[in-house]
Amino acid sequence: DSVDTDITYPDDYPDPDYAGKTVRFSLFVNHVLTPKRPEATDAWVVQNKLGESLEALRQYLRAGLEAEANQTADEEVRSQLISQVVDRSKVEFPPEMLEQEINDQIASLTKDLEARGRTLDQYLASIRKSLTELREEMAMVARRRLTNGLVLSRIVQTENMYLTKKDIDDEIAAMAARRNIKPGEMRRRLREQNQMEALEDALLDRRILDFLKTKAEITEVGAKPESEK
Repeated sequence: DSVDTDITYPDDYPDPDYAGKTVRFSLFVNHVLTPKRPEATDAWVVQNKLGESLEALRQYLRAGLEAEANQTADEEVRSQLISQVVDRSKVEFPPEMLEQEINDQIASLTKDLEARGRTLDQYLASIRKSLTELREEMAMVARRRLTNGLVLSRIVQTENMYLTKKDIDDEIAAMAARRNIKPGEMRRRLREQNQMEALEDALLDRRILDFLKTKAEITEVGAKPESEK
């Protein structure tokens, strides 16, 4: 089966090759596939190299879901704790710092757009905003990010939470063990992917969160029954 359809692009479409033009598309259906769910058995698990048995795969998936749930909960707790600490803090910084933070956001956005074959001007046209308006929007995020960063940096300094080489080595060893590879190989992968700084940030973030938890009263709330939702 086949069908032809015409699509007219708006005059302000970001790509000038298509802006204001009508393009005809021809669609062809070559075949229709029907999904078939395989029977979950030990043999199927081993054949697809998903583990040693169906039960082992279930335990692995269950552990992953629990870890993801715990991480989500930690992120929520972190966000609330930091918000409370920041809201109770008085933070001042020169306008130049805010301008630099906004410039960094603009540069990051521009780089991301260029990687997708677009320009900043095309992006601004697509969202119908000027560069000034975009900077004003970014200022709110930049101000909050700067405030959070300065408050957390102060906590690190006051509580002497600086990371040591051993802290980083231990984390890399733990990551390597989870992937069943050697620590040296894990370190090499992190460096190749430019993830070493992100690893250190995550470690420090975890340390700050643990500290804030000791200073806060956290109450666990169970999920609401369906009848109350």
